[in-house]
Amino acid sequence: MRNLKLLASLAAVCLLAGCETPTKAYVKQHSELSPQHRKIILSGRIKYGDPVAGMTREQVRLVMGTDPDQFDTINGEDAWIWLKSKASLTKVESDEDTGGAARMGGGGKHNANKATDDSTPGEGKRNKMTVFFKGDIVTRVEFGGGTLQ
Repeated sequence: MRNLKLLASLAAVCLLAGCETPTKAYVKQHSELSPQHRKIILSGRIKYGDPVAGMTREQVRLVMGTDPDQFDTINGEDAWIWLKSKASLTKVESDEDTGGAARMGGGGKHNANKATDDSTPGEGKRNKMTVFFKGDIVTRVEFGGGTLQ
């Protein structure tokens, strides 16, 4: 409880002092960002249908707020993979009707993405988002198997 009060006090001081978040500071310093990439970064999540091609590793890490759960190489491209067990989802924003993705709100350790049916024995249903890179640049993102560029 004491930590919560301290955190609330620090947030209030920061708000009153006009502190910028790292995300807002990044967007402010990078005027070359496309309007679409600026919107993705400021939203703090990658959703199904977002035009992510051309974003950098730094920008994806900034959006996701955490390192991927897995790093892999698939068909010669670096792949960053975020996983989230369905049973532990909380504060999820979702747009299931459009096949949308979701991201945990707050300071969760991992991010949640569009629910998929790929499961590992003993783990139940998992949500998966894979971001593919050639060099430092995003080529596409897959949500459980569907590809977007």
